Amino acid sequence: MGWSWGFQYTGLAVNSVYRLEQNTSGTIFAGCSNIHDMYQSTRLADAQLDANDANGKIVYSTDSGATWTNLHVFNHPVFWLAIDPNNQNRMYASVIHYGGTQGSQVGGIYDK
Repeated sequence: MGWSWGFQYTGLAVNSVYRLEQNTSGTIFAGCSNIHDMYQSTRLADAQLDANDANGKIVYSTDSGATWTNLHVFNHPVFWLAIDPNNQNRMYASVIHYGGTQGSQVGGIYDK
């Protein structure tokens, strides 16, 4: 008899998880996107990076990754997360979107 494995989680149906962070209370956060290969040679132009992405979001899990819940949906890829080392209740998120014109961009660094 052999061993088997699988994905035993719910709420995380995305193409790419770019970054995981865990705070001191054990909550895991994931920066997600349905757009893969970010910043690779085939995805460097603004038009490609600015694509709408319904799975461009931050999700979190309080049960070691068994279930995931949306924290914030940006509709653009969330490429990086970082928990503030001086304040575990603050996290920074890098969201990809230029928009091409002043005022229309969603991208940047967000803190919550």
